[in-house]
Amino acid sequence: MGEDEIRLRYVGPGWVPGVPARDLTVEEVEVYGGEAFLLGIESVHTGQPIYEVIDVAPGTGAGSDGGGLQDIEEVCDGR
Repeated sequence: MGEDEIRLRYVGPGWVPGVPARDLTVEEVEVYGGEAFLLGIESVHTGQPIYEVIDVAPGTGAGSDGGGLQDIEEVCDGR
């Protein structure tokens, strides 16, 4: 997994001062406290985690022949 690949998906709602309220790359996860810390953050409104792990199996990520993001876009567009 490259450092520019998304590792944690922001699912909100909520935010933490000093931590971006968006998807985080592998490198950013380490900068903002590590995976265990970020996965432990819960929304004060719902009690649900505000980040989730993006677990992409080899060959199934966006831009690969295995589908991934392209499949999702096709479903959303109805193609």
